[in-house]
Amino acid sequence: MFTRKIKSLLAVALAGTMILLASCGNSTEKNSDSQAVSKRIGSVALRVNPEISVAYNDEGNVTAIEGRNEDGREIAKSYKDYIGKSTTNVMADLVKLIDAEGYLIEETEMNKQNLIIELESKSIMPNPEFLIGLQEGVEDALKELNRSNGVTLIDDDDWDISYSKNGERSPYITLEKATEIALKQTGIAASTAVFEDKEYDLDDGRPIYELEFIANGVNYELDIDARTGKIIKYEIDSSADDDRDDDRDDDRDDDWDDDRDDDRDYDWDDDWDDDRDDDRDDDDWDDDQFRATTAPPTPMPTPAP
Repeated sequence: MFTRKIKSLLAVALAGTMILLASCGNSTEKNSDSQAVSKRIGSVALRVNPEISVAYNDEGNVTAIEGRNEDGREIAKSYKDYIGKSTTNVMADLVKLIDAEGYLIEETEMNKQNLIIELESKSIMPNPEFLIGLQEGVEDALKELNRSNGVTLIDDDDWDISYSKNGERSPYITLEKATEIALKQTGIAASTAVFEDKEYDLDDGRPIYELEFIANGVNYELDIDARTGKIIKYEIDSSADDDRDDDRDDDRDDDWDDDRDDDRDYDWDDDWDDDRDDDRDDDDWDDDQFRATTAPPTPMPTPAP
């Protein structure tokens, strides 16, 4: 009887110990997650059409992801077990998920969307090469997927300080960054692009940069969202060369017409001069004839006495 009581007490004690250990384990895990969240020092946004924000700690490991639009929320919802992974790996995984949903399919060069990686406001980088590492990781993922989409970085230096207020970061990227995005989208080198228009404008209240340039005989027109760097209009007109040739032909025709008119005027002048000379010659001849017919007769010789 006494032995059974001892066994029962030991069993209860063992069960209690196991419950306590389990509780401590859960508490440790929660504390660990809490510490990971508390160490968040910044976030980066990945933009294609889905827009996703990835938060990271001082070691560059992910603490949270959040979709910034409907497409981004769907992608974020489908991604599991990202806590504690390196931001570089998580960004590469997100690119693959975005591609799997068909957002990176390139039906034509014009509808190919470049990816933007933005260091979000008030973020601190865990190391100086952090953004470069993210870009290289995303580019490697694109190569693995056999995609040719470009990748553009937007960091603290790419915001127009003239629009900054109360120490807050400007809401608009610089015109130089918008130009870089446009050239990367078109695949045109800056040295070959001749810009005809670069300006800030509002399109139905949306701040944009309107860019227009010619390269290799092709006219490019792009509108870039001044807040996100997203391309919202992309048009190509290959008739720029034809128009230039037409202008050249028109100029050549004008020159030919002018030359022909000059020749005609010259011929007319020649005819006029010839007529005038002929008239002068005729007048001279008539004068000679008149003098010849009106000259006094030669006196007859006087007969000798």
